[in-house]
Amino acid sequence: MTELLGLFNVWSTRKYLQPHVTQHPGVNIYHEKNSNVLDSDQYIDIKKKYVEGQGRPWSLSNRRTEKFRDTLNEFEELLESQFVAGIAWRNTRTVQLLLSNAVIITITIAIDSADIEKIFIDKTLVGKLPDFISDGVIEESFMVLSFVEKSKLTIVNFSKKVTSEKKDIEKLSSYEPKVSIVDLPGPSSRRIKRNCLCNTKSDLVCVWWSNTIEEAWPWSPLVSEADRANLVLLSITNISSVFSVDVIAYMRTDGDPIDVCFSHSQPYQILTLEQSQSSRAKYLLEVCIYELYGEKITKVAAMTIPLKARVVCQCRNYKQDKIALTCGNQSLILWDEYQRKAKTSKTNFIASTIEWHSGDTIFVVASVNGDIQVFDMALNCFYVQLSCDDSNPTTTLKLSQLFFSNPKLKRISWAVDNGVGAPPDAIPCSDDLLLVFERGPISVLRFEFGVCTQGMVTPIELTCEYIKNEQITEAISLLCSMNWNQMGSVCFQCLTLITDHLLRQRFNQQCETGVEDTLGSFYAPVRPLQESTILQYRDDISRIARRFFHQLLRHKRFEKAFLLAVDIGAKDLFMDIHYLAQSVGNMDVATASKDRAMQIHYRENNGGADLGPLADDLNFVNELPQHRQQPSVTSQQSEEIDQGVRRISLNDHPPNMSPLRPPRPRNGHQQQQPQQPVRYSFAESDDDSGEKEEDPIAWALASRAGQVNVEDKKEEKDDLHLVHFGNV
Repeated sequence: MTELLGLFNVWSTRKYLQPHVTQHPGVNIYHEKNSNVLDSDQYIDIKKKYVEGQGRPWSLSNRRTEKFRDTLNEFEELLESQFVAGIAWRNTRTVQLLLSNAVIITITIAIDSADIEKIFIDKTLVGKLPDFISDGVIEESFMVLSFVEKSKLTIVNFSKKVTSEKKDIEKLSSYEPKVSIVDLPGPSSRRIKRNCLCNTKSDLVCVWWSNTIEEAWPWSPLVSEADRANLVLLSITNISSVFSVDVIAYMRTDGDPIDVCFSHSQPYQILTLEQSQSSRAKYLLEVCIYELYGEKITKVAAMTIPLKARVVCQCRNYKQDKIALTCGNQSLILWDEYQRKAKTSKTNFIASTIEWHSGDTIFVVASVNGDIQVFDMALNCFYVQLSCDDSNPTTTLKLSQLFFSNPKLKRISWAVDNGVGAPPDAIPCSDDLLLVFERGPISVLRFEFGVCTQGMVTPIELTCEYIKNEQITEAISLLCSMNWNQMGSVCFQCLTLITDHLLRQRFNQQCETGVEDTLGSFYAPVRPLQESTILQYRDDISRIARRFFHQLLRHKRFEKAFLLAVDIGAKDLFMDIHYLAQSVGNMDVATASKDRAMQIHYRENNGGADLGPLADDLNFVNELPQHRQQPSVTSQQSEEIDQGVRRISLNDHPPNMSPLRPPRPRNGHQQQQPQQPVRYSFAESDDDSGEKEEDPIAWALASRAGQVNVEDKKEEKDDLHLVHFGNV
């Protein structure tokens, strides 16, 4: 079974953890410098030597230049009175926390461990804002802050961009901040948690908040649309160092918005998740797309998903093609935008927050009590445990058992590399999960993804781990959940890994089903693949499919071998089926395979043309659905290759030779006899005889139907017979 090992680091000097937990090798917390180790705590003394031997701090120093311990104590005091309003990762080693009183905490994480390397507290904006912050966004050249009590939006623009690559962290005052306040539409006399976000171009800001169905409005003769709005768009312009913010559009959504974000590919498109309740007491989740046209917000698309319970938390992945959400009945739902279908599973608790990994391969589900589960994009659950000597993994990591009291987990955030001020020794991995507890402490759960993967979690590494642990079903489900059109190279590598492993095993029903499902991700996808994707990978995958075809044929699985040959579309595979089926007496399969081979042969020699009236007489199987058909060999690419090459058909023959003729039966009995090896004759012909050339395929069909008297075809003594035994 696939396991994830983690190291739990608590950034605090206070005694949050239980005594026996501090002895755990997978848990680390800072200790007082002069703390006495009792005789009964001999394991703590051993762990102290173990931690210091790794070069990690057991206790924090308090030098005059840094005052590390005093700064951390001040940080913990701020967490007791304020809450974290925003989290921004500048790179995988530097994170910024925005507190509700406008204090910004910048923390640098050590590269070899999850300890604090530097910590800096910035109080530049304290006392310059009208209220406590509800939400905030930190960009390179400005900050966006929203409030709970005030229906206002504060923009703090910087004259210098916060992209300095200096080692020392500077205060905001060095960037010359300027504060501007803008009034927002909507209710002004209510406590509302207003959320804000920016698009990828940083020229549009969206502010949104939730609205309830049972909303009570005070009596008023006229209620304007601006008072009822819950989604506001503001434009940000910075021309010649002149910074301006204006409200350009606002609207009220049909449902209750629970998530709003800008599209990464279309900066002026807004993606929302809106929840509503139907008359039958069923919950409906509407996935909507809004677009800004001039000064108006228009809904351009919507998709409704019925649910059995109310949505508790949700999160989109970074590619914005999958949505993970949990409901009040502990159900976990993964909605795939590309495949237009939902997968469901169950969690061991009622989740309160979900966070996708930056690689879009795994995501974390956490509860208020600190219970954590990890799933992949196919909803396969991992076993998780803290690093220790004993192996006792479980599907749920219960962090609440480590603390004296049960702290409430408020937010989680994966480390993301945004490329802002990245140090030269930084590695592009996101294996640190930041945990924010109410009133502290701040902790980091570092997952050990392995040295070979360099800390990255991609479908390729995860597939290798599944194969190593003989979890083939999980590996196949992971492959089927990926998009060939966007991740073609990754899908092909995963397909190769799975099929290569299965084809090396002893052939059985499980192996056969596994290879069939793996190849089905390309030959029978949920939605049609793009033609460019098919042309890029069909030749390589057909070679893998041929290996599976010959295994099926070796074990006389004619039906599946025939269907696989239809997917590959090669004439020689049908002839292999024909000869083997004929040798074992399965004449139906032999006849159908030969007819299919004749059809492919005719199309190749006639430029992809159909057989026309002859197709009614051939024993063809049903054609594949349109989305499974391979591109025709007469495509533009094949025509460019075949330029200047003369096609040879059965009717083309030298002047002194007769056309290719089918074999004659040995006797004239009407009773059906086992078919003999095919014989073709090349006889000399007289050019002046005027004999009309016959179509061999039409002659074979007529002979089979009894329309031609085979007795009239008499052999000559000088006839030359060519015996074809098939592929040897």
